[in-house]
Amino acid sequence: MAAPPSLQRVVKRDGFEEQYDPLKLRETLAAALEDVGESEALREQFAITIELRMGREHGRLVETAALSATAVQVFEEYDCRAAAHAFADYRHSEEECLADLRIHGVGGNHRRGEQVQRPWDRSRLQRSLMRDRHLERAVARLLARRVERRLSCLGFRHLTTRLLAAVADNEGRVLGLRADPLEGSSFGFSRAELRAWLGGACLPAMAGGDASPALDDGATDPRPLLGEEVLARFALEELWSPSQREAQLAGDYEVLALGDWTRPLRLWLHPQAEESESAFWHRVAEAFGHAHEVQVHWPAQHPVTVLSEQAPRWLAAGGRRLRLATSSPQLAASWMAADQFVAMPVAAFLALSQASQQSLAAYSRLRLQWQPPSRLPNAKERLERSLQAAAVVNLVPLAVEAGAFSLEDFLRHCHEHLTSAAEALQVLLQRAGAAEGAAVALLPAGLGHALDILLPDAALRRSRGKRLLLELRPAFERAARRAGLRLDDGFPPHPQAAGTHLAQRDGLDLSSAYACGWWPGGEPGASLALALDAAPWLEGSPEQFAIPACENRLRGLSGRQASRQSSREA
Repeated sequence: MAAPPSLQRVVKRDGFEEQYDPLKLRETLAAALEDVGESEALREQFAITIELRMGREHGRLVETAALSATAVQVFEEYDCRAAAHAFADYRHSEEECLADLRIHGVGGNHRRGEQVQRPWDRSRLQRSLMRDRHLERAVARLLARRVERRLSCLGFRHLTTRLLAAVADNEGRVLGLRADPLEGSSFGFSRAELRAWLGGACLPAMAGGDASPALDDGATDPRPLLGEEVLARFALEELWSPSQREAQLAGDYEVLALGDWTRPLRLWLHPQAEESESAFWHRVAEAFGHAHEVQVHWPAQHPVTVLSEQAPRWLAAGGRRLRLATSSPQLAASWMAADQFVAMPVAAFLALSQASQQSLAAYSRLRLQWQPPSRLPNAKERLERSLQAAAVVNLVPLAVEAGAFSLEDFLRHCHEHLTSAAEALQVLLQRAGAAEGAAVALLPAGLGHALDILLPDAALRRSRGKRLLLELRPAFERAARRAGLRLDDGFPPHPQAAGTHLAQRDGLDLSSAYACGWWPGGEPGASLALALDAAPWLEGSPEQFAIPACENRLRGLSGRQASRQSSREA
């Protein structure tokens, strides 16, 4: 027999109104019967009797005090006086226990660390749960009541705030809530670090890392660096899983610009056909507020004035991350003369005379870029390409763990680390509100050292190296795709100091810094030939591409790329 429809809601002793729960009444009745040795089979009969009587006398809304009084009356009418006393004494003993309970913690003056004690107050805990854990009022009230009942059962008289936070965390886990103790996290900051940073003696050396702090030069604003450190440690300790955090700190991979993960990592800009120089460079200036790094490509077909020659000088001021690329040799020379590093497509460089090539290479600031022929991007990508995030995956320890000639083990280990890196990027992008299928980059680090370990024989490296790289490239794409991301190999962001950090964390003394990218290392001629066969993107000095044996291949590919580039820029 079910409860009458009129018995629907109850008013608690603190005035809170909630839905009537028949199961809660039956559990309380069963506990009272069990305490005095009575049969629990009477529970259902008592519960139905109480519900019928309360529904008939009070209608839809019932106070818990009246419900308890009716339960005691029904026990006595059925000659279960011992159970009636147990039922009545339960609430009284709970109130006595809570009245004697004292909570010990830090007082209002946290700087002085004054210790105070307060009487137990469930509403205070409820407000803390709502404020610190962002719980809804009803959920916070339910959790606070569960904590209160747990404390009354334990019979504590004195309780620290830390133990109270642990009890609340435990009850939250029982309810299926996220494990999040009431005491705030420090995000890994120690008092010594904060004291040194805020005192101006030093600054964070890298966001989220364990490297020694860098000495302050007295002219650097510490606020951006401290902000990046907070964001990086929030990602490490609050967003990532323990395995992802340990992988980043151990040097399995490094997420680039971890202290700036709320913005896209890179924005690549190309002038429109009808866009003026002034409008384009103003668009570049505005882009710095929307991305960590801005890359600019100026095609040779566009006319150049002194505005384009001088623009990088004021755009790169203030610590902005600007990378320049052009297919115009005159503009490249002008930028490099102003101490700017410049990238140029291999197609444009090889189309120049030998004298012009030597003149540009003499600046020692020229980087050549090469990409295998690919589909023509859509109109939007030809003007602007956004890269949301990137990670550099360390291949050296994977090769050491697999051992020489163990290519299958190496690829399996790569799959695990690539999956972890892609999932770590997905977590950050989801929290940053990026669109589904956002573009990311996964770059290898220490590829040359890994090949030396896996294929120590030069002849075997020439025959098996290409096959290994062709099997490795799809692993990068699959890892990104399974994480719901899109891999973008073109125009990768600057790896910053990732190669140095990963080499330091390895401690293998193989190199002071691992090369980040798809250059396989080894002999220059064999390295370029292998890279042209298997790499999705290459960027290097003119000397790395100046291999006579590969010149015909580069010119052939460059010719096809030049025609495609002309159609894009038109």
